[in-house]
Amino acid sequence: MELFTVFIAFIAGFIIGEGFVLFKLRNVLKTLASVQGIDVEKELEKAKEEQEIIIYNIQRLEIEQVNDTLYLYDRLNHIFICQATSIEELAKLCKSYNNIVSATVIYQDKVFIFDDGTVQEYTQ
Repeated sequence: MELFTVFIAFIAGFIIGEGFVLFKLRNVLKTLASVQGIDVEKELEKAKEEQEIIIYNIQRLEIEQVNDTLYLYDRLNHIFICQATSIEELAKLCKSYNNIVSATVIYQDKVFIFDDGTVQEYTQ
């Protein structure tokens, strides 16, 4: 029982000591930064702004052809998006009408990439 108490006291002392050392180190770093004329809070905000994460929303679309008309649908929900007579026109229309900037499109067993109103055929 005494060994258990000593062990618990040792662990508690270690945790408290580690916290104290980290606190002192943080204060020393802040002091050094202020002596050098560095505003720590301002620098942290600038670093967070630089690390802004850009999330791309890439749609999954498919094209169905009926006669000479191409119909563009969402692959997951099968929701109609737009219609045109060429793939290039579909890319422009889906960007202007539905604000779809990036998409992968399946048409006639080929994969196309719509990127900001332009079309590229995907090749491996």
